[in-house]
Amino acid sequence: MATPKIGLALTQNWVGDPVVIAVNEQMEQIGKMMMLEATDWGRPNLIRGIIVHPEYRRQGVATAMWNYAKEQGLQPAHDLEKTADGKAWAKAVGD
Repeated sequence: MATPKIGLALTQNWVGDPVVIAVNEQMEQIGKMMMLEATDWGRPNLIRGIIVHPEYRRQGVATAMWNYAKEQGLQPAHDLEKTADGKAWAKAVGD
């Protein structure tokens, strides 16, 4: 299945941690990747959670958010605690 046309943006949560948002063509939020900001130079930003709307799962949205975070220089890194789906996805994108 092809990746749907989505828009990606970088924002922050209320404490300043990075958040990548994915929206569909109607500008509806369909995904969010929340990270814990690194406090030391050179340390990656730990992914604390990824949410993708059920209608858009397994279509490359999480991977697009991961790649976007890397393009923005955020150095995302996988948390040690993952769901079964999260473990499979982390392995696919390079854990």
